[in-house]
Amino acid sequence: MMTAKFADDPLVSFGDVDWSEEQFSRAFGVNQNVGDGGWPTIRYFNRGTGYGGKPYKKKTDDELCVELGDNENLQQYIQEKSGSSFCDVVWGTDCSDMELKYIDTWIGHEVRRSKDAMSKEQVKFRQDLLAGRGSFAQNQQRVMVLTHLLARFEHPEL
Repeated sequence: MMTAKFADDPLVSFGDVDWSEEQFSRAFGVNQNVGDGGWPTIRYFNRGTGYGGKPYKKKTDDELCVELGDNENLQQYIQEKSGSSFCDVVWGTDCSDMELKYIDTWIGHEVRRSKDAMSKEQVKFRQDLLAGRGSFAQNQQRVMVLTHLLARFEHPEL
């Protein structure tokens, strides 16, 4: 289900290594900790982590397969680590609390809306992405939200 949901998202790719066929414990000089914390071993890779990636950190006391077997948890994890988003900036659907709060700083009730300020902020976060400053996923999500806001700036419901 998640692979289909993210199939057209250029920020997300899925991979699978069959340990019975490819037994390695290091990649690009980074210990992959295969099997630590149980099976499966889940890792994510983005510009912030580099080629070695980072391990999944459980958020509940449930077994890993139960925790990530919950589609909402899995989608949240994928979006959190990739910077991807399904957030509809006009209606606020499929947005995280963080995204809604960020949107509100740009188009909230008492906010003076400025397309120019949004564009400047978007450029700043894109530069941070390229320079590796800050959280990759947060910067990427902010760029995406700002891109959607700018594209819909003249929308009457915005």
